[in-house]
Order: sequence, then C-alpha cells, then structure tokens
Amino acid sequence: MKEKITTDVLVVGGGIAGVFAAIRARELGVKVTLVDKAVFGSNGCSALASGIYAAFMPDDDINAWLKDCGI
Repeated sequence: MKEKITTDVLVVGGGIAGVFAAIRARELGVKVTLVDKAVFGSNGCSALASGIYAAFMPDDDINAWLKDCGI
C-alpha cells in the first residue's frame, strides 16, 4: 500500500542527530516527517540513550501508531 505524505521538512534517519533536527524543525512551526529503517529504539539508536520516546500525538492514527510500535 502506498501512502502520499505532505511535509515541510523530511528528516531521513532516526539517530540522535535526525531526531534532534526533527524536534528543532517542529519547534520552528513546520510540519516534520522523520523516516527511518525501523521502529525507533530497535534501529541501533537506543531510546534510553537519546532520551526520546515514541508518543501518540493528537493527529496520529491510533491503529497505525500501535502497529508501528509493534503492539
């Protein structure tokens, strides 16, 4: 299934630099999409080491979010 996503900033990579770039861009008020090869925390970057945790946001699709989190 293909899905079209519209975004202002696309960050490729969920490592510490990518995550902080995405956070900073979001703080500046733009729509940010971060893509990575795996669910955060299972891609080689430790969620505990970076201090970033998956969080459900009001605009998120709950079923897609739960599936991405492996729940």
